[in-house]
Amino acid sequence: MSRLSIKLFLIFAIGLSACQPSTPESNTQTTTAAPETQFADFYIRYLQEEGQLRAEATFRKGKSLKESEPMTFSSVFFEGGAMELRDLRNRGIRYKSERSGTYNSNFAFKIQPESGEGEEYELGMSPVDNFTATVPFSKTKGASLSWQGDALQADEQLVAFFVDKDNKAHLFDFKGPIANNSIVLAAEKLAAVPSGQGKLYLVKKRAQKEEKDQKQIKSLIEFYTHTVAVELVN
Repeated sequence: MSRLSIKLFLIFAIGLSACQPSTPESNTQTTTAAPETQFADFYIRYLQEEGQLRAEATFRKGKSLKESEPMTFSSVFFEGGAMELRDLRNRGIRYKSERSGTYNSNFAFKIQPESGEGEEYELGMSPVDNFTATVPFSKTKGASLSWQGDALQADEQLVAFFVDKDNKAHLFDFKGPIANNSIVLAAEKLAAVPSGQGKLYLVKKRAQKEEKDQKQIKSLIEFYTHTVAVELVN
């Protein structure tokens, strides 16, 4: 090979090397995506007078409740019966069950995914049975209400609804814990309520919240008693 050929070969080799892209050092850092949380909301309502039990359940998943999306499962059961799936469009998806019968102090929801084992959630609250009121109700002496069953626990609430002769409801709220299975409506609370015939019923509530294993679980149970006729006197 002539000196000219060698010189041309070296120039070509150097130029080719300069055209090769350099490989920069990797500065990429591996990041772990924040785990998503599953939000479950359970609701139970029992109407003692009608003997009607209603249950609802909603499920969502996301980094936060605000950013979450509705979740569905292969089946969701309440007390062994399949719940009906309802698409509420902009309000998400809700599972619902309605039935007639007696009230049990303990209830169970079961979630069955497409594959794998299902999960069961148990809720409970004692009822308000055979509640009675002092007769007549007195705006000057007050009134007392009592029932058969457990006293109010720390996470429970009792609301007394008095519906006056004009069909206007007056609410009296009591929060647990309360040592006895009775409450007192003080005279000053009844002072603004019109005298006369009325109706009275109680609503017992229990609200709970639990967080575990990337799950936030909320529940609310409401028990509506039968209605009794009472007279509010001065």
